[in-house]
Amino acid sequence: MALITLRQLLDHAAEHGYGVPAFNINNMEQGLAIMEAAEGCDAPVILQASRGARKYAGDIMLRHMVQALAEMFPGNHIVMHQDHGNNDATCLSAIRHGFTSVMMDGSLKADGKTPASYDYNVAITAAVSQMAHAVGASVEGELGVLGSLQSRALHTGQPAEDSGSYFLLDMIAVLDWTRRNCAAFGCDPDNLTLAGQSAGAVAVLGLLRSPLAKGSFARAISFSGIPFSASAQTGQQRTAKLLGELLRQRADDAPSVDDWLTAQPPQAQRDFLLNRSTTELLQASGIGLPPAFVADGHVLMALDEDEADEPAPQVVSEVPLLIGRTDDEMSTLAGFKNVGASAGARWPLVNGEPRDATIHQTLGLVQRWQRRVRIGLGDWLVGRKLRQFERAYAAQLPAVYVYRFAWDDYPEPWRSDFGTLHGLDLPFVFGNFIDDQKSYMRFAWTPQNEAARQRLHEQITSSLRHFVHTGQPSPAASDSWPPWGQHEYVRTWDQ
Repeated sequence: MALITLRQLLDHAAEHGYGVPAFNINNMEQGLAIMEAAEGCDAPVILQASRGARKYAGDIMLRHMVQALAEMFPGNHIVMHQDHGNNDATCLSAIRHGFTSVMMDGSLKADGKTPASYDYNVAITAAVSQMAHAVGASVEGELGVLGSLQSRALHTGQPAEDSGSYFLLDMIAVLDWTRRNCAAFGCDPDNLTLAGQSAGAVAVLGLLRSPLAKGSFARAISFSGIPFSASAQTGQQRTAKLLGELLRQRADDAPSVDDWLTAQPPQAQRDFLLNRSTTELLQASGIGLPPAFVADGHVLMALDEDEADEPAPQVVSEVPLLIGRTDDEMSTLAGFKNVGASAGARWPLVNGEPRDATIHQTLGLVQRWQRRVRIGLGDWLVGRKLRQFERAYAAQLPAVYVYRFAWDDYPEPWRSDFGTLHGLDLPFVFGNFIDDQKSYMRFAWTPQNEAARQRLHEQITSSLRHFVHTGQPSPAASDSWPPWGQHEYVRTWDQ
């Protein structure tokens, strides 16, 4: 068998009712491991390369490597796919080097950072499609996005679809696929652990509450997540507000939402919402669509409308849960401790060069005490909300283990500005302390704290491994980590 296009593979998958995984590769070892697994379950596979992988390995190396894999595994169809092309030149280069499929991500401009208009996205995706189809390659586009919307404009009569929790349904579909296929990759389908951080943690906590996800996983880990959800009524109100803003973006004299819904046929309503670009939705929502699920009673257990402000989440999947947060979550989520500028003005300064205190001086726009009050209040509210949910989960689950992550062993002025900021725990989980990336975390890693970082990394991963295998995070009998429960025990991960 030979290399095929993505369109050929997806058409066959749709006809026969199966899903196809896509794996990013940049070296021989990854390619061999993926193909051995694919051969083991007699499955076609998508091998894709990002722009970073192409820069690292080179198009010629990637082309010959994939061709070699196709020869070594003749019983498997392979798609050679360009992942997230940033412009037409990138996609054309991939096609010229033998890629059978490309993705044109026109939701962002060529720099890969600036949000693009829907018209730009459509135009450049069409241009790439014309070039690709001339030589028989297929094109994947990213023309619109919907996450959690509840509107009668989108109703189909199917309870799941009408829930509005589209991204939760996507995750449930992934879980289902994983359970059905993971044995081919050496995994136990009855011993899966869900883990997520920030918005990913919100998703994990949402899946705990979904009847459609029950039985799909055995344990759950939430890093810095709160189980946001909206009642059906709130979801409808939020979507109506978003729809009104989308209409106003199109015309100054836009009709009211009710008038527009009355005037437009159902298909026109659906087409309008489904064809909105990422940029349009983010601009219309103001600060971005919140990671909140609609508690519709089908995809997510319904909330008591009278208790929607302080709901106790009704858990469906009764599995052990490890949950916690950093000490200073709000130091970046609400802006830096001495910064009053908007996020848009602040971000380039923090993530750019140089790597020294001049950035700190540039950011000193308001008095530090003002910032501390704002952040302190935010952290108090986050902590209060999280303790509420920890208590609710502990009453419903077999075991809930709670941690706090506290690490600020890095130089001033960053130590005072950031503290144990949101997301700082992830490098300690994965051991990837990268000091040259354009991120505020680059200030945290120094030769002086390398040994302490490594010790904390080993401590955390030891607990996580033990939890994944046993449902209990204490790796040794002498290191007791009791469930939160009645004693409200909280383990501190620190230096």
